[in-house]
Amino acid sequence: MAKPRISAIIPTLNEEKNIGRALKALKNQNYEEEYEIIVADGGSEDKTIDIAKAYADDIIIVKEKGIAIGRNAGAKAAKGEILFFVDGDTFLLPDVFEGVDSAFDNGEIVGVAPRVLPTDSSFKNIFPYWFFYRFSKISTIVGRPMLGGMCVAYRKDIFDKVGGFDERLKSGEDLDLSFRMARFGKFRLLDDVYAYTSTRRLDSWGRARYIYKYLKAYLLGKVLDKGEYEAVR
Repeated sequence: MAKPRISAIIPTLNEEKNIGRALKALKNQNYEEEYEIIVADGGSEDKTIDIAKAYADDIIIVKEKGIAIGRNAGAKAAKGEILFFVDGDTFLLPDVFEGVDSAFDNGEIVGVAPRVLPTDSSFKNIFPYWFFYRFSKISTIVGRPMLGGMCVAYRKDIFDKVGGFDERLKSGEDLDLSFRMARFGKFRLLDDVYAYTSTRRLDSWGRARYIYKYLKAYLLGKVLDKGEYEAVR
């Protein structure tokens, strides 16, 4: 394989119900450049790794659990100029890589994300994602971006420069990284490029609590380091 332009990194932990769909979506990108798929697994005890072997170019076993740890492990092994982080319950439509790559043609851009929608499109789920998309859009305009780690791409050189995700954080690591990356360039959200994700986090927290905690963390300029999230990947 020639040097990849994009390295897709998926942190996993017991994702056998979702990982196949996520990886198939990565394999089916309408993208002419080389890319690689890296799975960073935190010790799955189900069939996650067996499923990943059919699609991934590299599978890394991470000894410690934690979303930031898994993402950083994948980034360390990545060879691409663009790091595309995708959660195991998130899948991309076929034009995402092409749209993301095109956005990075602007040398000032350091972070790019497609528009993320819930797989369950009931109003109770659509509204939180609609709200956060609008809020994230405004956040990029004011120069203090808030992009979710479930589906986001970064320039690898800048990602490495800021030290990647903060592994000390149990949650809010994506918000923290957005703030640090923004010191070196601009962010862009792609209005017409889509990914879909499960609503399990919304289901676990509740919609109102989910919105409240992230808004509070953003407006106070802090990250969520209270252990609200259990390690799910």
